[in-house]
Amino acid sequence: ASLSKSFPADGNDSNNTSSVTISLDIPEGVDLTIEKTAVSSRPLVGDEVTFTIKVTNESLDDTVIDIRVEDIVTLGSDDGFVYLSHQALKGDYSQETGLWDIPALAKNEEAILEIVVQVPNPGTYSNMARILSSSPTCLLYTSDAANESSSV
Repeated sequence: ASLSKSFPADGNDSNNTSSVTISLDIPEGVDLTIEKTAVSSRPLVGDEVTFTIKVTNESLDDTVIDIRVEDIVTLGSDDGFVYLSHQALKGDYSQETGLWDIPALAKNEEAILEIVVQVPNPGTYSNMARILSSSPTCLLYTSDAANESSSV
């Protein structure tokens, strides 16, 4: 911060600026993994498909908080699935936004989300889940993207 102007005039310019340095220590060993499976991977038109998304904290010894996962189910009878229901065994999932917020996962703890959809038309459809953020940040978001997203 710096003093740019004062009234009355400041006669001592040597104390008109100040700064602070903050050092951030990022914990080592933060590791979240995501796995996605589909029950009925070859459904017929009108069949239900259950997507199961599992996020696991495989960190060395840290609890990870504020985990945000994205799993957008494309809706529409022409180009996607018909959403039926979901159940989050930990955290909250919004079908409207596709965001699953998990408050915290201790070391080796898992969170599971199941999304049930119906197949309206013949075709090939895919669905992907990915970890967007957490605290502390998982360093693998950028270095090992395959570990942080899963699709069926």
